Amino acid sequence: MTGDRTPRTRGRLHRPAAHPDVPGTTRVRTDAGPLLLHADDGIMLPYLRGHATWEPAVGALLRRVVRPGATFVDVGANVGYFTRLIATTCSPRRILAFEPHPAIVPVLRRNVAGLAPAVEVHAIALGAHEARVSLRSTEHNIGDTRVSLTSAPDDVQAPMRRFDDVTRGRVDVVKIDVQGFEAEVLEGMTRTIAANPQMVVVAELWPAALVERGVRPQDVLAGYRAAGFEVHLLHGGAPLRTTDAEILHHAATVGPDGQADIVLYRPL
Repeated sequence: MTGDRTPRTRGRLHRPAAHPDVPGTTRVRTDAGPLLLHADDGIMLPYLRGHATWEPAVGALLRRVVRPGATFVDVGANVGYFTRLIATTCSPRRILAFEPHPAIVPVLRRNVAGLAPAVEVHAIALGAHEARVSLRSTEHNIGDTRVSLTSAPDDVQAPMRRFDDVTRGRVDVVKIDVQGFEAEVLEGMTRTIAANPQMVVVAELWPAALVERGVRPQDVLAGYRAAGFEVHLLHGGAPLRTTDAEILHHAATVGPDGQADIVLYRPL
């Protein structure tokens, strides 16, 4: 996700220290608490060192919509920043975190250890069907990991499952950041969506990543609306009612690889 990354507040940072439990990581203090990251991370780590927060618009919205006693699902949890933020500020009843990359999962588990409620970590990708998928990451930005149904000899492999086949029960808020495969995650949640009319989804929309694999971004937005969701642009930490064309224009103004954060919910 990108959205409005303008820092709202600056935390006082301590010098990061290598963490002996997870080799190749370093620790930084954030508004979600101390967080381990890979020491060679060239995107998230330097930003957190400078600002002590990550994607503050997304964080502000999540803190507002995750109520005490709610169930929060973090899809594309990465190292667990948003999982920790919600656990430490919102008093949820249940948290599920999904992260498929085997190099990230140990860091995620360490970052969420000891939280209340205990975080249910699932080391799988989520999608529209069950499969074995390849994971391809950008150099120095393991958080930019994308799913591929085609494989090469050196690809990292991970299982992919439908959310509906993994767990049941109440779901209140879902954050999805999976580099252009957000719609497929929701395709695998049809039963959950039907059973939880109050569910709010905060998702990334990355037009360039969609076009790269032959998917029209406007078709993705139309699909969300066809599923009964209202689609709002996340702007300044709050949902803004806009047209699909305005959402795509907003993403384009960020740059050729521009992204937009959107909020999906159904009128009750």
